[in-house]
Amino acid sequence: MAAKSKQQAKKPTPVKKSRHWLGRRPLLLVAALVLVTLAAYWVGRMDANSSVAINPPATPTPVATPEPVGGRLVDAGTPQTLSLTQISADVRWRYGAAAPTPHYTVVYRVIRYTSQDVSGNKITEYARVYIPQNTGQTPAVLDFAPGTTGVGDQCASSLEQPTIKNLGDYNAHYLAYASQGVIVVATDYEGMRDPTRLHHYMIGDLEGRAMLDAARAARQLPGLKAPVSAPIFLGGYSQGGQAAFWADQIDESYAPDVKLAGLVNFAPVSSVLQTWQGITHGADLNWFGPYVLASYSDYYGNNLDVSQILLPKWQANLLADVTGHCIDSAPKFWGNNPNAVYTPQFLSALSSGNLAAAGYGTLTDELAANDVTQATRTPKLLVQGLADTTILPAQTTGMETKLCSLGGSRVHLATFAKSTHYSVMVDGFTTALAWLNQVHNGSLPPTDCR
Repeated sequence: MAAKSKQQAKKPTPVKKSRHWLGRRPLLLVAALVLVTLAAYWVGRMDANSSVAINPPATPTPVATPEPVGGRLVDAGTPQTLSLTQISADVRWRYGAAAPTPHYTVVYRVIRYTSQDVSGNKITEYARVYIPQNTGQTPAVLDFAPGTTGVGDQCASSLEQPTIKNLGDYNAHYLAYASQGVIVVATDYEGMRDPTRLHHYMIGDLEGRAMLDAARAARQLPGLKAPVSAPIFLGGYSQGGQAAFWADQIDESYAPDVKLAGLVNFAPVSSVLQTWQGITHGADLNWFGPYVLASYSDYYGNNLDVSQILLPKWQANLLADVTGHCIDSAPKFWGNNPNAVYTPQFLSALSSGNLAAAGYGTLTDELAANDVTQATRTPKLLVQGLADTTILPAQTTGMETKLCSLGGSRVHLATFAKSTHYSVMVDGFTTALAWLNQVHNGSLPPTDCR
C-alpha cells in the first residue's frame, strides 16, 4: 500500500492542472485587452497622419419642415413718416371732438405679401402697416380687417382717399391706435388689387388666411420692434369681424407660428345668413345679397340660379354691377326696399329661415359653411351699437351667448346705446384700447361667460 501511494504522488492530478489554468485566465484576458487598446491607439495615430480619411457612420438627415407658402413679404413698400400734426388732422377728420391726442409719430407702409388659398395656390395680397416710433417698450400688434369696401379692385381699402371717395376712412382708425403705441397691420383681403381673381366676399377661410399671413409678413419689416414671438391681437369691423373670427378659428392649423393674445370685434358678421336675413327685419343692406351671390357663384363654381333669388332687373349684369359699385355707391344703387331687389318667394323663405325647405339648399349649405362655429381660448371683446341698422344687435348678442355656450374662455360684450354701424368704432375706441392694453400687460380681461 505504501509503494502504491508513492507512485501516485509522482503523477500530477487533473484537478491541480485545471485549477492552475483557471487561475491564469484573468491575467490573459487583461493582457489581451491591453494589446487591443494599444492597437487601436496606433491605428488612430496612423489614420490621423494619413491622407486617407476614415468617415464616421452616416447619421440620418433631419427632415426640414417646409416654410409656409403664405406670409412671405414680397414688397416692403415705401415708408412714410407721419408727424403728430398730420396724424391729429387725419384722425380728427373722422373722430371729431372724440379724437385722441396722438403720442407717437408713425411710419406707414403699404406692403405686398403672399397668402395661400384652400387649394394650395399661392396668391398675392396687400396690407397697410402702421408702426409707432420710440414707444420705449414692446408694443402690442393689432392685426385688423376692415368692413366691406366692395368687391372690385378699385374698392381696395389701401387705395382709399377718404376726402375724395370715402369707403370707411380706415386710415383714421388705424392712425388712432398707432399714435397711442399700437402696431397696426390691416389687410385688403384676397382678390383685391388682383386682376386675375375676384375678391371672394364672405368666404371666411380666405379672409382669415389673409389676416394671419399679413401678420406674418409684417414681422419681416425693418424697424418692427415687436419680436417674432410677440402675441398678435386680431381685430375687425363688420365684414372684418367675420375675418377675425375665422383667423382665430384656423390659427392653430393654418398659422401655428402666430400666437394670438386676443380678439376685438366691432359690430361683427358672425352669421352670413343672419346678416342677409336682416333685410327682412329692417336692416339697410339690400346690396349684401348681390355681393354674396356673385362671390359664391364664382368661388364654389355651382352657378347659383339667381333667377329664383333676384328680380329680372338685377340678373343679367350681376357681376358687372357688383364689381362696379364700391360701398360708397352700392346702397343707393340697390336701394332700401327688398321687394324691389328679391323675388317674393325668396324673401318669404329668408324671413322664415326656411331657405333649404323652399328649394335653396345649395345656397343654405354655402352660407352655413362660412358661419363662425367654434370657440377658442382667445379672450374676446365684442363692441356693438344698439342703434345699428346694418348688423342688427341681436346678431352680436347671440354670438356672445353662442361663444360662451361652446366653451369660450373670456368673452365680454360692450354695448353703446346711441352708436350706429358707422359710429361704433369711434364710440368704442377708448374701451377697445383699454382692453388691448389690459391684456397686453398681462391682466385678465372681464368676461360675461358663466
